[in-house]
Amino acid sequence: MDLAHGFSAALLFPAVAALHGIVLASVHVEGAVDMDIYGAFQLCSIGILAAPVAV
Repeated sequence: MDLAHGFSAALLFPAVAALHGIVLASVHVEGAVDMDIYGAFQLCSIGILAAPVAV
């Protein structure tokens, strides 16, 4: 496995977590536990994806 495949595989998990966070934020159900518990993790995942683009 070369570096490009390893890097893209490493970003797969944060990408899925970031999309999950966006879906949880947009499909809010009153009384459900959504972004309160998982929000910090998903915001960090969005940062992991945005950092290489910003640098």
